[in-house]
Amino acid sequence: MIKWIGTDTSRFIKWNEEAETYLELLYKLIERGLVHDYLDLEGDTFHDLLNYSKELEELNKKENYNAIREFDFDSLLKQLNDEQIKTIILANQGNAYYQGFKEV
Repeated sequence: MIKWIGTDTSRFIKWNEEAETYLELLYKLIERGLVHDYLDLEGDTFHDLLNYSKELEELNKKENYNAIREFDFDSLLKQLNDEQIKTIILANQGNAYYQGFKEV
């Protein structure tokens, strides 16, 4: 079990989430709007995923937005290890500037 806690810059607003895997945690945080969706081409998640896929990087360079929308992000995400997914989560500081993880 992974417990995630995030707070805003004032540390006044606090969010909590739990998941069995980092991938599940990423999906939950995207669903809650605490992490950018990977289809948000200006978002941190999309830009981090460019580091893990040459195909996606090429589509982005060519500004082939239709192909990007059709890209199999789920398959790419399933290939990433826990540390890579954790890095993607931590890169998203728009809402939860301070973040922490606890594995129990």
